[in-house]
Amino acid sequence: MILVAAYIIEHHLFEEPQAINIVGNYFYDFKLEYKKISISRVKNDKYLKNLHLNNISELSAIVGANGSGKTTLFSVINKEYDTTRAIFVYEDLDHNIKVVNRTGQVNKDGNFTERNQISVYFEDTKIYPIVNVDIPILYYSPIPDQDLSNFSSSISKTSHFKSTLAEYHLDNIERSIMLMTDDVAEQIRKVYPKLPLFNHLSLSAKLLYKRDLRNIYGGFKVTGDIEKVQKEALEKLWESYPINNENKEHLTHDNSDFFKNIEVNILSYLLVDGTAMETGFNGVYGISYFKIIEEKFFETKLKHLFFHKIAHIDKYIFLSLKDIMIAYDYHMLLSHFENSNFDELLKEKQSRTISTIKNLKKSVISKSKDEIHDHLKDAFETLSSNELQDKEFEYVRNNLTNSSFAPK
Repeated sequence: MILVAAYIIEHHLFEEPQAINIVGNYFYDFKLEYKKISISRVKNDKYLKNLHLNNISELSAIVGANGSGKTTLFSVINKEYDTTRAIFVYEDLDHNIKVVNRTGQVNKDGNFTERNQISVYFEDTKIYPIVNVDIPILYYSPIPDQDLSNFSSSISKTSHFKSTLAEYHLDNIERSIMLMTDDVAEQIRKVYPKLPLFNHLSLSAKLLYKRDLRNIYGGFKVTGDIEKVQKEALEKLWESYPINNENKEHLTHDNSDFFKNIEVNILSYLLVDGTAMETGFNGVYGISYFKIIEEKFFETKLKHLFFHKIAHIDKYIFLSLKDIMIAYDYHMLLSHFENSNFDELLKEKQSRTISTIKNLKKSVISKSKDEIHDHLKDAFETLSSNELQDKEFEYVRNNLTNSSFAPK
């Protein structure tokens, strides 16, 4: 049983359903209609049987540029922790087809069910899906995907990893560099002349697709003010790091200036991340994203984006940190953060509010009923405008405003 084709119904990388043929005796075609997928096939006249003799049954290659979806495709084919709606066509030794149907509704356990499943027909005959096909999980890259925390493979080179695959990958790079620069490499070459050794190391910033930053890492289900600001800020940022190669305008950089490339990548991620979820203690940073992008120095942009994010999450933390940042010393800032109690401003406000209320209690003892009403009304208005003017105290302010002491 071999996999010969896949038909991906829905995936965020594709605007329309995608058919993938894997080399074999036939080319498969798919037609999606209302609650029905029709499969047809034509003979592959260029197919060579037993091309690889008896040692390898079939050999197929999926090629494409970085970011074109190769890793995504194999993740879908592997089906591990993947809920992409798709069907998979397999052939047995007599070229009869079997279909795995993953188009139905996903249950609470993450498994596909027959509910709302799209029916599959082959040459006008309904094909009833098989539950599973016993094939090993595919390992599909010499470099582990850094987005994964672990993976299993029937051909993995090692069974132990560090805490993340990113660290594992960096360790491999470090060992390769050590071998490149060690005298023992030349000694090994004398014994094994065909040993591939490298004599230089090339470093480059990752090429990021603008569309991904706009719509995948960023982006919202409902277009609103935050999404508008985010996308406009990204466009302004990319304009400030111009690309001279028109064939790479869809990327964040054209790989022409290493440090500038690193800068625009970092700033792109920070701008996307800057629109964090608001909290009850959300604050406002006095400088907009657009003004930050206009700053001359990268370090200044980083500082502003850092405090912009802190202020957006919690203004009391922001107020405690904003005045102690000296000469971009983030280590000192971290030390202060770890050893500070950010409730101090709130506790001071609480203490002043309690003191004001206690003083009010004493001040009304000798006053008449009308005097008490006017006195308390003035006192609560002062308290609202001084200590309780911030957004997080809106509920308290409303209660005071709606109390019997409010102006008639």
